Amino acid sequence: MGRGRGGYSSIYSGYKDSGGRKVTDPGAIFVGERYIEMGYETVFRRTHEPDKSFDLTIKTSDDTEFVKNIEVKRVTSKNPSMVASNIKKGFSQFPEGKEDTVAIYLPGCCNNEKGRKHAQTGFDEAKRKGWVKGTVEVWFSDKTRMIMN
Repeated sequence: MGRGRGGYSSIYSGYKDSGGRKVTDPGAIFVGERYIEMGYETVFRRTHEPDKSFDLTIKTSDDTEFVKNIEVKRVTSKNPSMVASNIKKGFSQFPEGKEDTVAIYLPGCCNNEKGRKHAQTGFDEAKRKGWVKGTVEVWFSDKTRMIMN
């Protein structure tokens, strides 16, 4: 099945979150599976409405060490301001003063010159406005990513 003590270490269909509910967020599944492919364990976090904190916890594959927490935002708009806005929303879901990672998933956008420019322009806007509080990963549909700080 691929699920270890609270997380997944192999690709699976029908993921469950830490509360036992089916995971339905396509962005969280996409990013979580990329970390599984990189050899990490992915824990899909339970949604705590209305005080949701983040989507994923990434651990070492042997489940002994915490790596990072990730909030995933799926952006389908071609407007870089939507990337910036979702960076802001993502960081606002972490406790004050805690630096973690926001992953922006751009379905239908590849890691080519146009895709990188779209992501970079949105990141630059978010940084200029003071919304970046940690690391931003931008994931493209071709399973590649950009990491920005």
